Amino acid sequence: VDKWNTGRGDSIILVGMHFGYLVGCWFNFCCLGIQSDLTPGPSLSFFSYSQLLPPIVKLVAGLPLVFAARLLIRSVVLSITCVLLGVNRNEPLVERKPAVEMVYKYFSYLLLGFFGVTVTPLYFELIGIT
Repeated sequence: VDKWNTGRGDSIILVGMHFGYLVGCWFNFCCLGIQSDLTPGPSLSFFSYSQLLPPIVKLVAGLPLVFAARLLIRSVVLSITCVLLGVNRNEPLVERKPAVEMVYKYFSYLLLGFFGVTVTPLYFELIGIT
């Protein structure tokens, strides 16, 4: 466990992101009253270029928001993790210490999954591209 490898971090990212997604879905349903629209989409035979515009607009508007949130969340969670574990934040490769890596990646991606499911759709609704 003391030796660094990418497998541990990747597994923690998957678990944290999935749990954040589940918590976000629960929060949307229970607290915000948002439910998924389960109506089938248009069939492929009636596909038109006008249907491409909304997803492209959401991509252009949403990616900067998610990337900014990722930078902020990772920085804050890493700082809090280092304080709680008594590790010097300015130490080189502090992110690769097993205890620090697992805690900060789990909570960072948990919050990012929650953000993507809960905050991003609210942002799209706010700017009028639902």
